[in-house]
Amino acid sequence: MTNLAWRKFGRSHAIELITGVILGFVIVYLVVFIIRVNSGFSRSIDTPSYVVRLQVVNGTAGKARSCELIDELATYRDTDLEIRIVARDEPDMREVPRSMVISRVANLSAARLLANKLGLDPGGVFYRPLEHNRDHVSVTLLLGQDYEKLVLSALSHKETAN
Repeated sequence: MTNLAWRKFGRSHAIELITGVILGFVIVYLVVFIIRVNSGFSRSIDTPSYVVRLQVVNGTAGKARSCELIDELATYRDTDLEIRIVARDEPDMREVPRSMVISRVANLSAARLLANKLGLDPGGVFYRPLEHNRDHVSVTLLLGQDYEKLVLSALSHKETAN
């Protein structure tokens, strides 16, 4: 615009026009931002169906080798199951011949899923609550002499989950 046009249009009108254009851009930006937030712009995280708070009781003579299984279980997670080891016990007792899964909550679904993933019979899972359950244990895995089969089963399930 020439000086004559500025004089005719007026400086106050030019400032109002520039302010209006800036305000328009700000409003458009806010509307786009609000639409993005309301339409699920944020990322969703898949959580597993069950989170098992696991107590591992080692009833084998091979204490060191069975720790490999415990380490594998401590990092296990897939779309169905996440394992959190909250207690490890190695009581002085005779060796247990077969590994077993004991549910510490009335709903056996998570314990049966864990048993299945370890290669154990899900039908062999039973419910027995803990009297003083300070660690909020939901499942107990009693390792027996057959624990080496469980190591292979746990490793193969972990590899297919990744």
